[in-house]
Amino acid sequence: MDYMKKQIKKNRNKINIASKCFTIFCIILFLTFILEGCSGKSTQPGQDSMDNMGQSGSMAEAAQEPSQNLKRQTKSSGNTQQITKNINKTASNKNNKNYIGKKKAKKKALKHSSISNEKVTFTKVKLEYGNGIPEYEIKFKTSTHRYEYEINARNGKILKSSKKLIRKNQSNTQNKKLISRKKAKKAALDYLKIDSSKVKRFKIELEYENGKAEYEIELYANKTEYSFTIDAVTGKILEMEIDRD
Repeated sequence: MDYMKKQIKKNRNKINIASKCFTIFCIILFLTFILEGCSGKSTQPGQDSMDNMGQSGSMAEAAQEPSQNLKRQTKSSGNTQQITKNINKTASNKNNKNYIGKKKAKKKALKHSSISNEKVTFTKVKLEYGNGIPEYEIKFKTSTHRYEYEINARNGKILKSSKKLIRKNQSNTQNKKLISRKKAKKAALDYLKIDSSKVKRFKIELEYENGKAEYEIELYANKTEYSFTIDAVTGKILEMEIDRD
């Protein structure tokens, strides 16, 4: 009996020791799990911080990049403008050789006005660009009239012309009868040598300029617009302007 009691007591001690070892093992495993979890959390913020720093650096570089690009573009734009000026200058010099020249343009204007060179005084002869078209602007006068012309610099075509009487401030209506609108219209058409059937648009108004009665006429025919100022007493054409489409 004593032997049996000793064996039972000995087995109980072994069971207690095994139970304690298992408990310690579980505690160690649990602590290891907790420590690994904390370690992972503490490591992640550090990584996030590094990522944020990297993103901040990228944003700073991105912020600097537009200004650098702007400097490059400005410099490139300046070079492009200079190159464009040089090309335009070269092209202009080259194109000038294809122009009819001021001398020929003046001859065309004088021929159109039926006036000799000896009777006129030129006040302007200049090459200009209207709507991208090179043209000579020519102005001259005689003792009685002023003339203005715009002539295509390439083909010599007359684009616009006008003739204006140099007037004196005198009244023409004292005790004088005015001509009719019909006669004023006929005077304009006779000057142009155009039949009334070809006129698509016509307008006439009686006005007074410095005490003088005048008919202002506008008409459109043959793809050209004409303007006249006609003395309302004598029927004399005071001003005439041509504007071709």
